[in-house]
Amino acid sequence: LLVGLMADRFTHKNYLHQAVVHDISEFGLAFGHTLDMPNGAPLELGLKLAAGDQFMDIGGKIVHVKPPQDHSSGYAHIYGVEFTDIQSSDQNEIVQWIFTHQREQIRRRRENS
Repeated sequence: LLVGLMADRFTHKNYLHQAVVHDISEFGLAFGHTLDMPNGAPLELGLKLAAGDQFMDIGGKIVHVKPPQDHSSGYAHIYGVEFTDIQSSDQNEIVQWIFTHQREQIRRRRENS
């Protein structure tokens, strides 16, 4: 579980639902939820990286809907979202976070070997 989607007290927005992201790239993300949303549905996402303090307000649309692989997760669907409105600085922040996370995973594997 890499990234949390959540409302943030600094944006003064009230997002109706919260979710945990399963996968992320600079172009989109995947998250699990119990909501029933169709392909093409527009979304406004409040995204905050787990270790970061920067809140990102991102527009997106659902590009695929899949059943969860782990049915014990409680999710009805896994949604793939393509970012349609994101600032380039936010994309860069996501890329930097991914690289940092990958380096940390490599370091842990080396320590456990």
